[in-house]
Amino acid sequence: MCRTWRYSTFVVLIVSNNLLIGMSVDRYLAVRYPLRAITGEYRPYKAIIIGSWVMAFLIPVWTFPYTGAVLYKTTYYCDVTITTDLGWKLYVWFTLLLVFFIPFLAVSVCYICITVVVWKHWRESRNLTEMNYILEDSTCKPCHETKNSGLLPKARIKTIKMTLIICFAFLICWLPATVFHILDVYQINVLDVRYYIVLQRLYPLNSACNPVIFLFFSRNILPCGTQKSSVTTRGYESVDTTNTTT
Repeated sequence: MCRTWRYSTFVVLIVSNNLLIGMSVDRYLAVRYPLRAITGEYRPYKAIIIGSWVMAFLIPVWTFPYTGAVLYKTTYYCDVTITTDLGWKLYVWFTLLLVFFIPFLAVSVCYICITVVVWKHWRESRNLTEMNYILEDSTCKPCHETKNSGLLPKARIKTIKMTLIICFAFLICWLPATVFHILDVYQINVLDVRYYIVLQRLYPLNSACNPVIFLFFSRNILPCGTQKSSVTTRGYESVDTTNTTT
């Protein structure tokens, strides 16, 4: 029972982080290949959800040999059974690598790539606008400004902002306790154990924040009599579909 409880805790944390990575990859691919999103060729949300859960069930299997009931004074607690200092350090670092560092690195790479793609689009759009002014001695500048002012559709910009805020929430919830874990491994006691307990409670809070952020950005949760175009549903709202499972 102890091992099952510890395993289920890891599953919940990892699936939340996997969905966050999947959302970031989804936003990058939608920005990088906009025509695929519009034509409906790009519909990755089912694969993201299924893949996130499958990986979440497989990754924590390695924790079973190192988890069990530990006697402390007169009471048994479910804890890690590693007794050597080196083994404990390896366990903590490997755990943090799976639940924090790899997701944070993957999300960061995705948003750096998104920034590069948007910057390239902006530069190309500006060059086209300047060429139009030169070639056409135009008397209708607002027309050109209108055509080139929107580099990305509003719906896609909205989902990018939403995913970026979710990433910041992930960083805020995970970074403090991660730093404390690293300091504790090397016996650098800078915080009282009571603060450590509070920081640990931030982990599940990250999963609780995601639906709230989604509700904040989605005004039409229960649309009454409104119809959305198939382009919007298939292309730009894929992150919204993913978020409801987090």
